[in-house]
Amino acid sequence: AQEACCGWSYLARHSANCAMIHREHIFQKHLKIWVRENLPLSQFFAFDRTKALGKFSHARQKAHGIRKGTPDCVLLMPGKPDVWCELKAPGKRPDEDQEAIGSDIIATGRIWFWTTSVAGYLNALDAKGIEPRDARLRWAAENHDVRIQAALERAEIKAGKLPYELKKKKDEN
Repeated sequence: AQEACCGWSYLARHSANCAMIHREHIFQKHLKIWVRENLPLSQFFAFDRTKALGKFSHARQKAHGIRKGTPDCVLLMPGKPDVWCELKAPGKRPDEDQEAIGSDIIATGRIWFWTTSVAGYLNALDAKGIEPRDARLRWAAENHDVRIQAALERAEIKAGKLPYELKKKKDEN
């Protein structure tokens, strides 16, 4: 039987050759750090519904309350509505399930949006009246976006892929 790429036993033997890059997880990690450093009175929770690694993995996630379309994170701030966000890799958009759950969240009076960057997250908070635009917050968000790009390029090189920016330049020529 052929093993799925990135299964635990496969990773143990072939970790350097595995081509799976968890872009949204890298983004989520940096967003969590940015929130912790810049929004001190807030609580940030992340939900990671991963690809199915086995026949029952999504059933286990559903039993824990994570279903298809669940937003990637929620921000709680004193005196503000809950802020739910779907994080997407650049060039990606939410799927139908994610949009449907987003509409349900908005219908309950909470905030839902999707973004592809930490700076985009800050822009959305500002547009919703949650956090005022501040030069220090903007700089920190843009700094994390640069760090995300560097982490993605390192992951692509480690996986034996041409980094996205270099591939883009190659395709333009």
